[in-house]
Amino acid sequence: MAKRKIGFVLLLAFVLLAAIVAVKLYLDRKASFPLTYREQVEALSSEYGVPAPLIFAVVKAESGFQPEARSHAGACGLMQLMPATYCEIAERLGEPCDETMIFDPEQNLRYGVYYLAYLYHYFGDYYTALAAYNAGIGRVSGWVADSRYSADGVTLHSIPIAETETYVQRIRDYEQTYTEILEKEG
Repeated sequence: MAKRKIGFVLLLAFVLLAAIVAVKLYLDRKASFPLTYREQVEALSSEYGVPAPLIFAVVKAESGFQPEARSHAGACGLMQLMPATYCEIAERLGEPCDETMIFDPEQNLRYGVYYLAYLYHYFGDYYTALAAYNAGIGRVSGWVADSRYSADGVTLHSIPIAETETYVQRIRDYEQTYTEILEKEG
């Protein structure tokens, strides 16, 4: 009888420890993959047809959700838009280019999601669009036209720049995690 009690206590302790570890992992994951700007991301997702998990993944990879982020190359804000790209988007949207707004989270998200949608419509594939978001539309247009990198002229089966290949894979990984988080959160 004493052995059964000890076994039961050990089992109970194991279950409790497993539950504590599971909660800690969940909280750590939630902290590492925030849903900051969720309302706006979901509205922009609906408006431009870009999946919300993909938007969250790009923001996480580009700026870590820091609206004042600036890259060594000069990209700015949550979605790390280059000032020239920012002005190009403003022109496409029929808006004046006010570069003082490039760090505004709402403006930067809207322009960045618009640009992702534009690249998707241009290439017809989100992962090719992500490569263009990172490496530039001209460079990626050359890659999809080259049979060494694309068999169908749309999707890239390989990316010749390691930084861009790593970037696209990181976004894909983050997107998967955000998909799981958003499915659980409803």
